[in-house]
This record gives sequence, structure tokens and C-alpha cells, in this order.
Amino acid sequence: MYEGDDEGTRRVAVRGISTALTTSASRSGVPDSSDSPVAEPASPPPPRRRNHRRSTPTRPPVTLAVPRRVLTRTVAVIAALAVLGCAIALMAWTVLRDRPQEAVTGVRYPATPPAEWSADALWRSPALLPKAGPAVVIGGDRVAVLTAQRRVLLIEAATGATRWSAPLPAGEVSSPLASTTVDGQPALAVQLSDRLAWWRISDGTPGEVALPTGARATYRGEAPLIGLDQTTVAVVQGGRLRRVAVPQGALAMAARTNGTVTAAADTGWWHLRADAAAGPATPWEPISRQSIRPTVIAYTGAAIITVLPGKTLRTLVYSDRAHDIRFSFGGILPTGPGNATRVDLRWTPSPSREWGILSRSLIDLTRGRVVDLGAWTTRHITSDRALGTIGTQYALVGPLIRRGVLLAGEGFPEELTTSGALVRSRESASETLYLLPPRKP
Repeated sequence: MYEGDDEGTRRVAVRGISTALTTSASRSGVPDSSDSPVAEPASPPPPRRRNHRRSTPTRPPVTLAVPRRVLTRTVAVIAALAVLGCAIALMAWTVLRDRPQEAVTGVRYPATPPAEWSADALWRSPALLPKAGPAVVIGGDRVAVLTAQRRVLLIEAATGATRWSAPLPAGEVSSPLASTTVDGQPALAVQLSDRLAWWRISDGTPGEVALPTGARATYRGEAPLIGLDQTTVAVVQGGRLRRVAVPQGALAMAARTNGTVTAAADTGWWHLRADAAAGPATPWEPISRQSIRPTVIAYTGAAIITVLPGKTLRTLVYSDRAHDIRFSFGGILPTGPGNATRVDLRWTPSPSREWGILSRSLIDLTRGRVVDLGAWTTRHITSDRALGTIGTQYALVGPLIRRGVLLAGEGFPEELTTSGALVRSRESASETLYLLPPRKP
């Protein structure tokens, strides 16, 4: 039998095999089973049932053929939209960053407030410009500050609303912000490196004038006084500097709105003008038969503070009037190491220009009195009070305030307004001001 035989050959072969098996069995004594039906070959296994569920034909992946030109344009458009989105986000961030910040209302002072003031602040200022000096209170109801955004901000004390805001010119702040008069108009002024900038208080109208190198602005009188050198000062008139010559040995102290400069020396005083030559000094008004010359210490408001040397130091206060300077009052200064020489006689004026502290003595220019403060060292002074130390203890004093002790951690008013006290607070890396109203009984 061969695997290649046809169907008929396979049947003959099977029958032959069956006959051979029968013959072999009879020979071996096995009962003849020829009468029995011949065993058929084993049936093949039944075929497996096919799964008649329709199988899902597998589809070949579809490949989209995109022209290179279309693909390139699409990528370019997406990139352009991404760049435009980034630019818009950057512009929005810049606008928000440069938007002038204003006072925030409904806040709470984060530390212990001064004894007579509430911690529920009326408002909090924006972050302040470092080294810009204290806030300036104008008329009791407005507060001017320099912010960390390099802007001048005039704030309503009662509400925290912004009256006006103006940018600072370029330059480093060389003198604190001050309330003064420029060309007859009340103004806020500040020196920025080699220029003097000012803003009209009524509406924020700006102005500025260039200063020579090394010039220094002070605001002890009615108008800014610009020190140029030891023999020359300048005043601002018509938006320009006008130079005024100072006699040898004299100290230029203050400027008036009409351009007059008050100068003084131990020999007397002058009222100087840019359009007139300086004459001899007018002697100080004598207060005794002694011919001792006073030492000029300082100028505040319209008063000249002098000290008469001797075994007993005396302070003499002269009033600077429109056409002359006259003696006003005097008093004895406490003796001790702090009052031994002129160098140690440090004058700290109040922003109100009505009083100040000379070394260890409170000089009340309005009431004409001198008060011994004992072992006092001045730390800070405001319109109505001063903060100082007596030994290691912080204390308060003022013309109308009884001397008191400042508790550890207690805030100190930087300035007063008609609506409350301005108290400075350091938060993170910046400083802000809080307007605290009076504490309710």
C-alpha cells in the first residue's frame, strides 16, 4: 500500500488485512470468529463544531498621506499661535506688575499696636521704597509716601483712597520726601542723585531741575535750599536755580518762598538774596551785658537754635521774621558728658517744626520752654512725641505728652493724622504703613 494509492486500492488492502488476521487466528487456536461480523476499522474522530459567529475581519491600518507643504504650514501656524500666546501672557503680567499699587483697606495690624490705638487698621500702604524716610502728613488728612514701585503716592488718611500717583524720575533717593513750597505752590519734593523733583500737592503736577554734582537739598525753611559749596547756595525760582553767595564763615540755614536765604554765624545774621550783595552781619540781639557770642546749632520752622557757652550752658532761641531776627526765649541745658562741646549738641527737629530735642532737652518753640529729659537718647521723633531710651528702657515724651514707658514689642506711631496713627511694620523683605484708628473705650 502506498500513500499515493487511490480509494479503490485502499479498500482492497483493508479486506486483505482482515483475511490475514482470520487465518492467523485459526492457526493459533483462537476461536474462529468468522461467523461474527468483521470489525470495521475505527471511525475517525468527529469533526469539531465550527463557531458560526461571524468573525470581524482585520482591517489594514489606514495611512493618511498629508502633503509636505500642508504639514509645514500647519506646524508654522501652531508655533506662531504659541509665540503669540506667550507674548500676550507676558504683556498681561507686565501690565499687572507695573500697575500702580494702592492702599488696601480692611486689614489688621500684625503686631502689638500702640496703647491708645486699635489693631483694626483703616488701611495698609503698598510696600515702601527702602531708605526713603518717614511718611509725610499734609494738613493732617493726607499721607504721602514713596512706594517700592518708585512712585509718589498721596493717600486720603480717612479712607485709604489715592488722591494721585506719579512716577519717580531715575536716580537714587538722596534726601527724604518733604513737604515744601516751590514757586509759591505747596509741593512734595525729593532729591534724586543730581536732580531735584517735586509734585504740586493739589494735583500731582510734576517739575524738576538739574543739580550740580555734590549739591544737597534741605527743607528747613519755607522752600528748598540747595547747598552747592561752602560759599554758595541756590534757591528754585521759575523752575531754575538761582545762586546766592554766602559770606565767609556764615552758615546758610533756610530759604523763604520769596527767595530770601537766612544765614547766621556767631557774629550775627543775614537775609541774603540772589540779586543783592551781602553786607555785614546784623549782631544778635543782646540778652545781657556780657559780650559772649552764641554758637549757632540749627534752624527749625522760623526759629534759630543757638547755645551760649560757659560753665552753665544755655540755649537761646531767636525768631526769624520777615525783616529781622529777634530773641524769643532761652533756658538752661543740663550739664554732663553729652553737653560738653558743640559736636555733642545734636538737634532732632519734629516734623511739625514746632518743637525738637537738643541733646537731652526738649525745646518747645510754640510755648517757649526748655525741659530737661535726664539721661535721654533720642531714637525717633514725630509731630507730637519722641521715642528714646533712658538706660535700656524705651520711653515716650512730647510737648503735651507725659513721659511714659514703651512696652516690649509695642508699636510706635511714625506720624499722626486726623484719622489715626501711622505705624510702620516690616513684612518679609519690605516695610508698609498701617493707619490705626483710636482704640474704642
